Amino acid sequence: YYADLRVDPAHPNRLYSLHSSAQVSDDGGRTFRTMVSSGILHGDVHELWIDPGDGRHMIMGNDGGIGITWDGGQNWRFVENLTLAQFYHISLDDAVPFNVYGGLQDNGSWYGPTDVWESKGILNAHWRRVGGGDGFSVFDDPTSERYGYSMSQGGNLQVFDRATGRQVGIQPVHPGGVPLRFNWNAALSLDPLDPSALYLGSQFVH
Repeated sequence: YYADLRVDPAHPNRLYSLHSSAQVSDDGGRTFRTMVSSGILHGDVHELWIDPGDGRHMIMGNDGGIGITWDGGQNWRFVENLTLAQFYHISLDDAVPFNVYGGLQDNGSWYGPTDVWESKGILNAHWRRVGGGDGFSVFDDPTSERYGYSMSQGGNLQVFDRATGRQVGIQPVHPGGVPLRFNWNAALSLDPLDPSALYLGSQFVH
């Protein structure tokens, strides 16, 4: 998924280790130090491009997007104007204009409108976060304009309240105390015939 090494083309003893964070070694891998301070860029580093003409110029790709440095990693600029994301699942509601709901890789669960009655169009501020972690399935509750459901990794199911922003976990438990085994991206579905029914899959159907 991620775990890689990069070598500076101009400095063979300078190694970059890419994993849940990024680290750099200046002594051929004997010692490593953290490359990016916590909170500056997202973790889960997948890619690092090193400028062959100037190793201080690098572009890093991670679960949160892209960061650029021109000074060897002392300072990073997060690129905020790329309109991209990795959705696992999307769903729609019956609002006018209708909303799109979806879960993002390591960036939570969100929903937002497909159109707005404003001259500036759809902005980031129109999107609302309704879950954390690795977002997966997200559904509007068809019986209520106020509530919906979001799920993160391991079958962590929540009901969210649009009015208050509150999120409450509702993952089921087995009445006999049997440990439940959920897939990382567990199956979740609304019943197409009964709007009050929601199904979640572990080794059982809940």
